Amino acid sequence: MIPPGRLVSFVREAQKLAPVLLAPLAACVLITDIDERKIHEGEASSASSSASSGVGGAGGEGGAAPCTSDADCPGVLSACGEPRCFPDGRCGFDNQPIGAPCDEGAGAACDGKGHCVECTANVHCASRKCGPDRTCVPATCGDAIENGDETDVDCGGSCVADCGPGAGCGGDGDCVGGLCVGGLCAATCTDGVKNGEETGNDCGGPDCETCPLGAGCEVDGDCESSFCADGLCAAAPTCADGEKNGEETDVDCGGAACPKCGLGGACVDGIDCESASCVQGACAAPTCADGVKNGAEAGVDCGAVCPEGCPPGEPCEGAEDCASQVCEGPSGSAVCAAPSCFDGQHNGDEAFYDCGGSCDVKCPPLSPCLVDADCKGGLCDPQKLTCSPTCTDGYQNGGETDPDCGGPCATKCPEGGHCLTHLDCVPDTYCEQGHCLP
Repeated sequence: MIPPGRLVSFVREAQKLAPVLLAPLAACVLITDIDERKIHEGEASSASSSASSGVGGAGGEGGAAPCTSDADCPGVLSACGEPRCFPDGRCGFDNQPIGAPCDEGAGAACDGKGHCVECTANVHCASRKCGPDRTCVPATCGDAIENGDETDVDCGGSCVADCGPGAGCGGDGDCVGGLCVGGLCAATCTDGVKNGEETGNDCGGPDCETCPLGAGCEVDGDCESSFCADGLCAAAPTCADGEKNGEETDVDCGGAACPKCGLGGACVDGIDCESASCVQGACAAPTCADGVKNGAEAGVDCGAVCPEGCPPGEPCEGAEDCASQVCEGPSGSAVCAAPSCFDGQHNGDEAFYDCGGSCDVKCPPLSPCLVDADCKGGLCDPQKLTCSPTCTDGYQNGGETDPDCGGPCATKCPEGGHCLTHLDCVPDTYCEQGHCLP
């Protein structure tokens, strides 16, 4: 409320300016028409009312007494108000505005009515809370204000509640996670919230424990179940759950852990298939040209049902599985042996069994051959591809009476050799009773 004396001064100044500022508003009631006496009459009435109610200033007793100076006016001088003789010659009270500082009794601020009270605003209280009766309300841990020995709003200090990450703290004991760094509660794996590198509340990430089912995750390693699906920890897949999940390539089959998929099942590689053959993403039937050992094959695309014998080193169950026709080793781990000139088989580049080709042993007459060098006699019949009898093949053939002598051979048979005529024998011997004799 503006004291009457001050209001009168304001009116007088306004009266000087009114003719200039308000001339265009002739129809309006101007401030120049205000009667100062009415202000004083109002002052007297107000002072009388204040005196009777005890409101309006310290020691507010008595009416609006006439005065010539402040000393003539009754009332008690206080830190928040004083008796005043206003220019109209009447007494009143000049109170300090609300919130003005004062130091009287237990008071610290003026209430605008001449009283020095404990508070008029929260800032006046150590608890930062001023009650409606102008007294400070004691701090509590539930008043939504940081006060008392709290380190943040309603937490830390003597409060039961500890402070969450990012809240103020004075020590580790003030924080939910038990870690105070630089006056602020730091994120930990025990602070009850998802923060830092956690994928769920206090779980996941590189530092915290793994998360339970339903918690957030980024990789399988974030989960107790070791399985993260669509950002949530889920029950680990099995090979009998009726769904395609985990590393399976089809429903409950394929991958590293589940049974192989049957024909037509989805696959990534032959390892996913019972047939060991994956063609264009589907398990295919075995063939002798699919590049894998499958079906009844003894080795990769060879042996058993396949027309090709297996090369050396491939598994075999019998000689028929091997290109060399030699299967060596105990049952279950036998392998095809490399061809040799001593294995009793017609294999490798041999012209016949263990002879010809790269073998040192040449093939006997009438044996198969490809070139003359395959034959002991050095002559391979180009039409029949067999070794022709010769007088140098070490055999008795082609009309010879003994190996490589007599008959058509230029070489005659020695003494004791067989003969048919004297011509079969060396000089100075004769053919007697089928033998060359002196």
